[in-house]
Amino acid sequence: MGSKIVPLSNLHAGDVGVICRLDEEADESITHRLQLLGFDCGREVCLIRQAPLSGPMVFRVCDAQMCLREAQADMIYVRIPDDAAQVVADAEAIVA
Repeated sequence: MGSKIVPLSNLHAGDVGVICRLDEEADESITHRLQLLGFDCGREVCLIRQAPLSGPMVFRVCDAQMCLREAQADMIYVRIPDDAAQVVADAEAIVA
């Protein structure tokens, strides 16, 4: 079974991924803060919900719920299984 790497902001409610890297070009203080909040490589993360109009996103990470702006979620990359990646692609095709 393969996997796909996508920004955390691409997940839909209920999707689960494993953090594989943080954006290398992001400010170091921001990535450090994200790591302190639990968004670190190897951690499983699940999107619980997103506010309308690209509003804040609520994630479950480290048995806690954390809220991020979409721009912050864009800095975190997760690995998702291919079958989940196909579901995400199908949903995006319907929206487009």
